[in-house]
Amino acid sequence: MLNELNLELQGKDRTVVDMISSVNAFKRRPHLLCSKLQRKDLAKFQNIASELEKQGKDSALLDSARYTEQVNNITPDFEKRFPRLRFTRANRHIHVLSV
Repeated sequence: MLNELNLELQGKDRTVVDMISSVNAFKRRPHLLCSKLQRKDLAKFQNIASELEKQGKDSALLDSARYTEQVNNITPDFEKRFPRLRFTRANRHIHVLSV
């Protein structure tokens, strides 16, 4: 996930608005992944699905709370790196909040 964001931010002809949109999309991604884990939808978690299959277990037996916690641990670290950056698409304003 982070590698994909890194490549997006380094791309040619990227405007500040494009980069902020990429960062905002990345910031929403952990929430979406947690929702999928809670629904036991393992399409984005091939390693977990493969391990359950090796163990002969159905995805319904997944301890989603364990993995959700790990995904949630990503968010605070990322927020530390981009704490004051916000882009509002509705009015096309960029806000960089002062410290």
